Amino acid sequence: MRKFIILSSIFTLLFVIEAFAQVNFNFNAVGVQAGYVKPEDPIESTIGFGARAELGTLMKENISMGAMVDYWSKKYGEGTGVEVTFSQMLLAPYVHYNFATQGSFVPYAGGGVGLAFNSSKVEYTSSFFGVGGSSSTSDTDFVIFGVGGAKMNFNEKMAGFAEARYMIGDIDALSVVVGFLYSLH
Repeated sequence: MRKFIILSSIFTLLFVIEAFAQVNFNFNAVGVQAGYVKPEDPIESTIGFGARAELGTLMKENISMGAMVDYWSKKYGEGTGVEVTFSQMLLAPYVHYNFATQGSFVPYAGGGVGLAFNSSKVEYTSSFFGVGGSSSTSDTDFVIFGVGGAKMNFNEKMAGFAEARYMIGDIDALSVVVGFLYSLH
């Protein structure tokens, strides 16, 4: 699976570089998303949310580009004296190949690269000794991801989408999200 996503991302990047001169860049739509996130072990599944913007087309009308911001957090041990929190914020551009269909339902596949801002924090308190403290760490890394999903236009201004995304980075994660887009035209 990783090899497929890596190769898909490499081909997507090469395609974007080749097509850079044929870009129709404009803000087409903005929206919100939320869904299930399953990071790699030992972090358990959680809920994530974010925002995205559709930013135009590349070369042909069926190749679209956009950008997204995504966030998730997971906390363990509340009320036990030791609390551990993991979180990630993703900033990523993406490219989708929209499969030609008749009607308002449009399946797509694509991928992208981005920056992931990861952090973890441990807070501890001891009621017996009255001692406490915390420790935290954070890092930033490049990630690549592959995505497959579908978009459905409800009317001229509103559309909904559902997609599955697998991301490879310091923290690998599978996300299944749904969201809404509002057209700016």
